[in-house]
Amino acid sequence: MPLKVEVTGRGDCMYNAYSVSLMYYLRKKKDNDLTTRIFARLRLTPDKIDQLNAILAKNPNEEISRTDIEQVIEPILGKAARNLTADATVEQYTADPKGSSLFTAANYGIEYYFKLAMQGNNSNLERLIVNDNKNVNFNDAEIYRVQGIRGAMEEFAKIHRRELEIEYQDRLQKELKNHQGATPEQIEDYKKNILAELINKQTLNFLDEHLEEYRKHLQTGLVYATEENLMVLHRAIQNEQTHKNIKGSVDFTYENPIQLYIYIGGRPAYGRDGQPSEMILNHTGKEHWNSFIPDSIFKLKIDERVTITKDEAEQINNVMRRFTGIENMYEDVQLAFFLLVDSIEKIRSSGDDVEQYKASLEFMKLYDEKKGLFEDAGFTEFKELCTKIISKHKPDTPQAASDTDQELNKIAEIAEIVQTAGIIKTSCENISARRRTDDQIMAAISISSAIEANLLIIKDIDKDAPSRIKAMIGCIEIIKENIESLQSDKVLREECTKFLELCDAYVLSKLGDPKAVTAPFREAIVTAIKEIEETKEKLASYERKAPTPGRHH
Repeated sequence: MPLKVEVTGRGDCMYNAYSVSLMYYLRKKKDNDLTTRIFARLRLTPDKIDQLNAILAKNPNEEISRTDIEQVIEPILGKAARNLTADATVEQYTADPKGSSLFTAANYGIEYYFKLAMQGNNSNLERLIVNDNKNVNFNDAEIYRVQGIRGAMEEFAKIHRRELEIEYQDRLQKELKNHQGATPEQIEDYKKNILAELINKQTLNFLDEHLEEYRKHLQTGLVYATEENLMVLHRAIQNEQTHKNIKGSVDFTYENPIQLYIYIGGRPAYGRDGQPSEMILNHTGKEHWNSFIPDSIFKLKIDERVTITKDEAEQINNVMRRFTGIENMYEDVQLAFFLLVDSIEKIRSSGDDVEQYKASLEFMKLYDEKKGLFEDAGFTEFKELCTKIISKHKPDTPQAASDTDQELNKIAEIAEIVQTAGIIKTSCENISARRRTDDQIMAAISISSAIEANLLIIKDIDKDAPSRIKAMIGCIEIIKENIESLQSDKVLREECTKFLELCDAYVLSKLGDPKAVTAPFREAIVTAIKEIEETKEKLASYERKAPTPGRHH
């Protein structure tokens, strides 16, 4: 069970809980470069960094004291986390206004208040807006916690209603002139799209007027923070970067990747199973957050007998250095040798016990594969030393050796699944950022959120297969429930189909796993196969309904 750590509430609890979890994580990692980067992101002064570093230097297997939490972490790191959240929210909005969650939430309110302003003025435009202002997913957004913001939106819509109606009529006339043969259905679409674009523009104008007010609201102490704020903070701490890939969609990279899990009422949210290995924040359901510290923060789940020591790695490295620069090696021998040099360097430079353990597994497997290439007498000393050291550490049973190989193969096994899931998430985020129907927006948000919630488990190489399969099921179920609203998006359908096929291959590959005879494992496999088949059939039915290009009458 994770350790529960209570923090000071009164509106600052989320930032305090995040700060406590972050300190436990940094203390466990013992990575000075990582700590320096994160403290720089938080814009901490040298004296405050010294106070925090003093806590990080303490015994990593003991709990952080209440005194350190209340007198150092909360006042220093909690306040810095709140300020970073405010700045990051504004920066994310400024960098990509229409792609931000702030725009999406504010646009919902602005649209509704323009609908109210249009009623009774004979423009009849309000009928094009289906927004009834009852969607809690939007109404609970942080922007609506700013004092007086709804009144400001209502007044803004009243003031700008007439200019919007005039611009709407002008745009519509031009559209009809350019499409004189348009059907009534097409004309209705033109009207909705033009109105949505104009309301988007007015939303940007409104936010420009109130952005600094929103920043100050976020910076204000004792103001309760939402999950929306938490995700902004976590992306900022990780220094999330976006990059357009060759397909035109967006890839996400992180300078400081950290697995953050959210619990609700003490239980994993979004159907997650198993204990995460890095950070957990728990929302009690009563506008309060606290920190759960995973068992893995205190306990190393590694077999130390399998770990090559740094002294042993240094011995191997010293022998290998004698061969550096030899030009008459066969190409395959030279390649194998350089791979081993790189592998032994990972052991020598490993930052913690887990890295050293995994690097040792990698070196032993690689040497076992390549040792046949070193038959020349010149390699005798190298081979004898490697054999001597590896014999002390190599798993001593066939099953242990199999487990070692499995550990090393996990990353390659799931890489394409992770990549495809990320593409689907990005596509859904792009859909939700554009003004579509409420059904389409909510479907896109649901799929994106499910993937974000489960992707951390899928790509965690320390997770067992049943946990990973259950996380895949979590994604697939949400895709199945929501894809109907997005069936017109052919690219998204294709991405989802590819994801299903990759998951199917992964699940089927586990049928031969000796552990698959256990009830939970078997149940996960059966459920996954069923969900995959049903969802594939659903996607295929939309494909059959799709119009054939070039056949318009």
